[in-house]
Amino acid sequence: MDKVKLPDFEDIASTIKEIRELSIEKSLLDLELKAREAEINIEATRDTKHFVNKKPPSQEYIKNSWRITGFNGELIKPRKRLAALYAELEYNRLRLAMLNNLVEVWRTQSANERISL
Repeated sequence: MDKVKLPDFEDIASTIKEIRELSIEKSLLDLELKAREAEINIEATRDTKHFVNKKPPSQEYIKNSWRITGFNGELIKPRKRLAALYAELEYNRLRLAMLNNLVEVWRTQSANERISL
């Protein structure tokens, strides 16, 4: 079996930093979307232009329509960015796990080599 090379610790550190930055960006975008959802909910229940038969729309209708897309589709782009952030974050977390696994394999191989000497 070939000797596993020890991963570059700079690579591990940069992956950790990337995870941190992506987590912050994801959290801020998530907060922004939740704030906009709240605004949409308030507007939909108070502005008569959204009423049906002179009654505000149901919470379920608001939740399953406007809170997803916005009144004019303005939430679609931020939601796509959020999905991309989730994917990037998961990729980096898996990459970090792989790098950590490589360190463990290297440690095991090194220990086995020392025992056989």
